[in-house]
Amino acid sequence: MGTPVSRAQGANIVSYLRGQMGNTIGRGECWDAADTAIRSVAASRPNASQLYVWGTVVLPSALQPGDVLQFSNFVSSVTVDSANAVDTTEITLGTPRHTAVVSSINIDGSVNLLHQNFEGDRYVTTLSSLYLRAGTQGSTTVAVSGTVTCYRPQIP
Repeated sequence: MGTPVSRAQGANIVSYLRGQMGNTIGRGECWDAADTAIRSVAASRPNASQLYVWGTVVLPSALQPGDVLQFSNFVSSVTVDSANAVDTTEITLGTPRHTAVVSSINIDGSVNLLHQNFEGDRYVTTLSSLYLRAGTQGSTTVAVSGTVTCYRPQIP
């Protein structure tokens, strides 16, 4: 393995993708956006034959902007139980797989993503407040299924 990208390089990966908002990168596949973005800072996948491996595995608690998430049949279901109603929002990523880049991490532990080829949109777009782990906080309950692997891109 090479050297993990620095926080500054991670910020540059995010900046690159933000500059591509609304544009299609490569063929519009989700992994085209992540691959091109990490290459913008001279990082690369450690083994070209392993399409869905993006660097060194990191824990979700150690995520930083510019890290790459690889989803497989992942579903995040958020239920808010208020006095007036119960509201559930479900997000599915990866049927079977999806690749995205972390743009920021929220104080509640959810992440904001930059990606493409999501819900038929073959251009770079955002996804806000995705929870990667199950848990309950106050009146909010998060359930997850499937897998997400978190990678820190590497400079060879």
